Amino acid sequence: MDAAERARLVRHARTLGIERPLDGDALRLNAGRCVFLDTAGCRLHAAFGPEAKPTACRQFPKVLVRGPDGVRVGIDPGCYTWPETQDAPALPATPALESWATPLDLDVTTWAALAKERRLDRADLVRAWRRLPLVPWLESLHTAPRIRETLLPVARAAGSWSADAPPPWPEDPIALEGLRRMAALGLVRLDRQVLADLGLLGGVGIGWAAPGEPAPLAAWWRIIRVPGFVRAAVVALRPGCA
Repeated sequence: MDAAERARLVRHARTLGIERPLDGDALRLNAGRCVFLDTAGCRLHAAFGPEAKPTACRQFPKVLVRGPDGVRVGIDPGCYTWPETQDAPALPATPALESWATPLDLDVTTWAALAKERRLDRADLVRAWRRLPLVPWLESLHTAPRIRETLLPVARAAGSWSADAPPPWPEDPIALEGLRRMAALGLVRLDRQVLADLGLLGGVGIGWAAPGEPAPLAAWWRIIRVPGFVRAAVVALRPGCA
């Protein structure tokens, strides 16, 4: 987002009565929801037309980022229908990813392999889901409605899981590809190891509760962009990090 775009957004926000529309170079989120979004949709679009929206919003779900190895373009896995998109090929594997920030071996084909790398097992993930305060967080008034609708059934299902006899590892290459895209496209400002942990937590839990359903996974990739939720999830998964 360049200076002219930031200035335009601040001006439009003032007209709409919205305070602090930006968080650095990005739109500010309130519990995962854009400050310009209401129950009827995008207020910028409604008041000023589609061209008033930031470039990133107009090109969504396609994401373009520039990095040390050039330009990358991919489909944001936070789009609820991205697995159905025909022009969504897999992004480059580990070697290209390692040239960006902290290396993270995402060249794995199963959740079990990534869990072994992160020194976690299925019982750890069950206990983390039982500790995670996801239901009250989702029921808050500020949570984006679709995130709430798609993740509440997963959160409630976690109550039936047992750490003594956890479900088997889910097999979902789409979920793993979503995690790789989150890293490759820089869609979250997280240490790569934390991103791997959160990908495991969401990918495995959703694989247990809603196998093969893309919407809960998309909601998870959105919710882990919210700093408050990330802190709660890290503490639930690794209590010693509190």
